[in-house]
Amino acid sequence: MRNHSRNITAALLLGGALVLTGCSGTTPTAPAESQQPADPAPSGPADAGAGSTIERDADLAEATFGMSWTDALDAAAKNFEGDPVSLSLEWKRTAFAYGVELVSDTESYEAVFDANTGELMHEETEAESAGDVAEKRRGIIKPADLIDPAKAMSAAVAALPGSVEEWEIDDEDGRMSYEVQIITDTGDADVRVDAVSGEIIEIDH
Repeated sequence: MRNHSRNITAALLLGGALVLTGCSGTTPTAPAESQQPADPAPSGPADAGAGSTIERDADLAEATFGMSWTDALDAAAKNFEGDPVSLSLEWKRTAFAYGVELVSDTESYEAVFDANTGELMHEETEAESAGDVAEKRRGIIKPADLIDPAKAMSAAVAALPGSVEEWEIDDEDGRMSYEVQIITDTGDADVRVDAVSGEIIEIDH
């Protein structure tokens, strides 16, 4: 029995040694895949509309801006609770800009927005008397009831050919109208256009 036990023990030790020897063998690894250089980013031009600007001498009747006239009214209304009574588009320092005036029961608010980017360039609020508020509220801008600036400029240029430099819509003499400033061969002129019908009211050379 003792010899038999020794034989079993020796066999187990030998088997364990063989197992350890087998485990210590090195398994060959596959060669690492070569890294291919990434495709270069396309070098084409960026979006032509990004960052585009309108030059000061542009004809507003032909220009297109990132912000519409109704966008300007909506943006001003988010900053101040009141009725819009005046809206203009003209050159301000470095860019064409919308000027919006709103009136509440006690104050007036003016905001200037970059017409291309929509950025707020300036704003101010001023106290108003009841009489001034009543006078300004004679003409409230309601876009749904008015022709848009493009139609007003088209009517003005048809009556007096030239390049549109700026325009403004407000109440004058109890009548909502656009005042369109045009540069002609002989100088500047203002053309008043009825903001409802598109009729030419007056041409002031």
